[in-house]
Amino acid sequence: MNPLLGYLDVADKLVSKCGKGNRCFWVPTGLIQPFEADSVYGFDCFFYKFLKNPVIGDRLILSFKLPFTALTDISLTHPREFPVVPDDSKLCSKNEIESYLVNTKKEFLDKIGEASEKRKAEGQSRGILKRLIIFGGKSSEADIQYYRLLTQYRFLNELSSLLGYRDDTLNAEVKKVFILYLYEARSSSLYALMDRQELKLLNHSKLLDFEKIGATVGFLR
Repeated sequence: MNPLLGYLDVADKLVSKCGKGNRCFWVPTGLIQPFEADSVYGFDCFFYKFLKNPVIGDRLILSFKLPFTALTDISLTHPREFPVVPDDSKLCSKNEIESYLVNTKKEFLDKIGEASEKRKAEGQSRGILKRLIIFGGKSSEADIQYYRLLTQYRFLNELSSLLGYRDDTLNAEVKKVFILYLYEARSSSLYALMDRQELKLLNHSKLLDFEKIGATVGFLR
């Protein structure tokens, strides 16, 4: 645990929900405020390790908007009594996040390039007319894979743009803090608790393996 990291303040009313089958734990999270923007985003430093199915852009998919307009609006508190996920000092600095976004973009473009070459080779080997006859004008598997990658790339591009990432540069202020997360076992849902608000994290709830998280954090032992 990095003693220099603060703990994002949580109202007592929300803390009282940490019981009765719910499990709360502190997790280091990157906070990103794009320059000249009135918004703050959370960036994953931990949960990506527990995706049911690893994907390109994992930490970007797990980013989320916080209910603050600036980093200066955020109040810090003491850690209370909940488990604390140890901070990995190598993750979630501004340089590390920027490098991650650069590498994610490159990995996606490489995959798109490979899919494009496969698509061209398939078209050349079968011939356009033969291909239309065989597939009845429908897209081949290579076509489907290519356009699927393009769609995913555009989506991730939009997400990274919201964070202030443009031209391989993260134009934003970055800070790392501990956020209190609540796992609701009944619905297998994850919430981020901050100030007086609880944010249901839909992507986290859908994509994460909570049994592995629980075993790691200790709330299932």
